[in-house]
Amino acid sequence: MEEDIHSKTKKLINDLNYFMVHVISYFVVNLPLMIYIFTDLGERWWIFLPAILWAFGLIYHSLRVYGTDPLRIKNKGLRMVFSYLMKLSGV
Repeated sequence: MEEDIHSKTKKLINDLNYFMVHVISYFVVNLPLMIYIFTDLGERWWIFLPAILWAFGLIYHSLRVYGTDPLRIKNKGLRMVFSYLMKLSGV
């Protein structure tokens, strides 16, 4: 029993550490890029796409770490809401 709690705690701490590395790397990479882009945007609007897609990945990662995995929902009500949102988004 104690080993099970220990392994779950260790996994949670590792997940939180990886999530923090993900958040820090997102800002370290994207903040200088955004500052550079806003100085002379011109026709380079497409450069925002990697930051936006990475943000979606970061949001998904945060949901998984904090206990809500949107792709593995067991609660029927939440699953219905998620499927409705997916239909609205056209996915």
